[in-house]
Amino acid sequence: RAASFNMVSRHGSNAFHGGAYYKHENSALNARDFFSPTKTPYIFHEFEAEMSGRIIKNRTFFFAGWMHQSIPLGSFKTASVPTDLMRQGNFTQLGTIKDPTTGLPFPGNVIPSNRLSSVSMAVQNLYYPTPNLGAPGALSLNYGWVHGYNSDLYKGDWPFLRLDHKVTDKNTLYFRWMKRLTPYVTPGVVPLLFNTSARAHRQWVVSDTHVFAASIVNSFS
Repeated sequence: RAASFNMVSRHGSNAFHGGAYYKHENSALNARDFFSPTKTPYIFHEFEAEMSGRIIKNRTFFFAGWMHQSIPLGSFKTASVPTDLMRQGNFTQLGTIKDPTTGLPFPGNVIPSNRLSSVSMAVQNLYYPTPNLGAPGALSLNYGWVHGYNSDLYKGDWPFLRLDHKVTDKNTLYFRWMKRLTPYVTPGVVPLLFNTSARAHRQWVVSDTHVFAASIVNSFS
């Protein structure tokens, strides 16, 4: 993504102008995700409206706009979870594992059931589902699920306002304010684990431009 950029904003005029648009995307023509057994539904809505005009004729003007995005459906995710044998303490699918109390390998690479922690088993059963993808005994990418939110932001708002004022024929002022508010519910490594966050950016600018002569102009922001 861009590290920095320059932005030029619109300003109003004596005439009133306005516009609006709506953009829609969906999964009707999308292909199925490679690992997903079915096509994951997808919907994207984007709305924008803007209006500009005068507050005081020939002197004070405004420009305002608002963009909103909504992505209400989920996304298909994959994860690597313990195999059915691992959940029973059987690690014959992996390399040798050793008894931490003796330093010797467990017989047959199987941890005895009486050595399995009841707390660990409860956590495993709560957070780690059983495999549902791939061949029996697959060790990686063996579980898939539909996360209830989009994998990136699931909605966003971008309001914008600019005011321009002509002080004299040689001096003008403008004020610009804009905001970005985008909440996220991003998936974790398994369905019950997820992260919530939000980006709330605000930016404002005050600028004064003065014409001293035909070849000397000063702009202070």
